[in-house]
Amino acid sequence: WSIATGFTYSTLSYAITIPSYYTGYNSNHELDYQYPTSCGIIHVANTSQYILHAGDTFAVKSSCNQVVKFINIPLTIRFQVTKNKFSLFADAGVTANFVIREKAKILMKSKETNVINNIDGLKKMNYGFLVGAGLQYNLNHGIGIFIEPVFRRSVTSLTQNIWVKCYPYSIGVNTGLSFHLN
Repeated sequence: WSIATGFTYSTLSYAITIPSYYTGYNSNHELDYQYPTSCGIIHVANTSQYILHAGDTFAVKSSCNQVVKFINIPLTIRFQVTKNKFSLFADAGVTANFVIREKAKILMKSKETNVINNIDGLKKMNYGFLVGAGLQYNLNHGIGIFIEPVFRRSVTSLTQNIWVKCYPYSIGVNTGLSFHLN
């Protein structure tokens, strides 16, 4: 048995298209276009000649590509069985997930807008859990190379103060070097 921590880098990326968008007030009390996504509300400034009114609806199809990047810090408990130079292991634990960058590219009426680190409702941190199992080849005393399929899921929403709750999950593969101190 052992306890481990470290960090991983992960990316949540998706594309959506909505049939219409709306106007509303942003956190600075300015009226702008609103593009709701599962990771928050993206605000696009009004750079047109139109005068906006709160609640206006525009029946114009628009698309969004959104990317949210994280640093995940897990705390895991591992059970490991070693035979010769190979180790089999299973682990489970909790993670703190910190948003380090958010970016959205929105295409409305053939006009492209990029929004960086300014999405209302997206929290800067949430919590999750992970479970995994893997195989490690031990090079020498204390150093090994491993591969591990892992499942991660958020237990707290990635969003706050909006009507959509976002609980991302993923299935992936971790690989790397491990260092064991005795």
